[in-house]
Amino acid sequence: MVEWFVPPGETRPEAVYTLRLLLGIAGIPNRETSERSSAVLLYDPDGQPPGASGALRIAPGPPGRWQEPRLGDFVEPEGSSHEAWSSGTGGTDLLQRAFTLVTGQLEGEPRDVVGVPSLREGALAKARLGHTPLVIRLAEALASALERHHDRAIERVPRWPGGARSIIVLSHDVDVPYTRPKRGQTLAWIYRALLSRRMDAISIATLSTLKTAVLWGLGRIPPKATDPNLRFEEWVEVARRFGTTGTFYVPVTSVVDPWSAPEDVKFDFRDRPVADGIRAILNAGAELGLHASINARTSEWLFASEKDRLEHEFGVKVDSIRHHYWAVDPLFPERTLRAHERAGFKVDSSLGINDAPGFRRGTCLPFLPFDRETRRPLEIWEVPPTLMDGGIFYRPVTREQGASEIREHLAQVHAAGGAAVLNWHPEQLNASRLRGAGPALLDVLADLIGDSSVGWMNIGEVVKWWKDRETRVTLP
Repeated sequence: MVEWFVPPGETRPEAVYTLRLLLGIAGIPNRETSERSSAVLLYDPDGQPPGASGALRIAPGPPGRWQEPRLGDFVEPEGSSHEAWSSGTGGTDLLQRAFTLVTGQLEGEPRDVVGVPSLREGALAKARLGHTPLVIRLAEALASALERHHDRAIERVPRWPGGARSIIVLSHDVDVPYTRPKRGQTLAWIYRALLSRRMDAISIATLSTLKTAVLWGLGRIPPKATDPNLRFEEWVEVARRFGTTGTFYVPVTSVVDPWSAPEDVKFDFRDRPVADGIRAILNAGAELGLHASINARTSEWLFASEKDRLEHEFGVKVDSIRHHYWAVDPLFPERTLRAHERAGFKVDSSLGINDAPGFRRGTCLPFLPFDRETRRPLEIWEVPPTLMDGGIFYRPVTREQGASEIREHLAQVHAAGGAAVLNWHPEQLNASRLRGAGPALLDVLADLIGDSSVGWMNIGEVVKWWKDRETRVTLP
């Protein structure tokens, strides 16, 4: 067990949060001590005090860097000791760097139409910060520095159950359950796009969809007995092979609703084929979450109302939320997460990236986000998505190339001991969609059958395990 000391000061809340985060990731049982002399780990601007010469000291950086970090702090100085740079014992501040990443302070332009930063361009891409789970790397560097400094191994709490090195989470945003949309929904979509002058929302694909919907409505295209996009039960069967159930995020706001945006879904979640599919996955033990609409982030009432509607329709408690298109507050996502907390959500999984696999907040482990405005950790768990189907297959890749990129991502998460949170839309099991994204994932997952080093959970199970683990790591 490690006792640590952070003195009173202007940045104490940020330092305490980050130290607990890193020790928690490393699985090192720890507690805060009020006695500097009894600490074995110090975050101390005053140098090494008498009576504490045996403690490992993390040297604080300039106080202003907590709120105004520099990109250069994430570039390892030429000729420096990598171990010293990583551990914060060589004139760098490990806590400040980890805090900068996990609070998203280097996210910036360019952003997409709903404000999600790019991982292929901009600051995150420039330093390749989103491409590696650097926060986990910093936590492991701190653990190694402690063991070297005290010349002994430190007992750790296992990161995952059953001896698993990493975890895979299957999650699904229910966006396009119909290949042939209803005519009224499509007309409403175009009308609202015109009304809001969002001409960018009206594409050739939109007009093609409208043509299909009109011809279907006129009876020119015969209906199919089963829409090839309705694949709820098949995903349940995929998850069952690995002893898990998956998490399905269902939207309750569509483009016909007056408070909707043109990017919202174009179906009603109460349509019988969709509702029957949702009930089937619930009967099979799957987890249900809310897929919040684009404009929900502007009003706490909106997503609280959506939560109530979903719970009322299916008679289950909904604790988890994920925003459509990851559309949280674009400049300060924690404002949205703070509203989630007030609305009674326990879990969010919205801090994802649209254009690449990666780690938007430098980690692939659950964490309690820090609200820099109120200067406290929020009481809602973030389970960061690490790969959405479109992060690979929006680009012109073959099924085989896409499968190779999925394998690379899973290998990276496995090496970090993290959780690969995959967001594969249910309709991707329609092999004609998105360059075969669904079949490509199934190719990769088939290779993992029987691999005991990989565990499988849904999002709720991940949070339950992590909360229980926290009680063994963070001691009173």
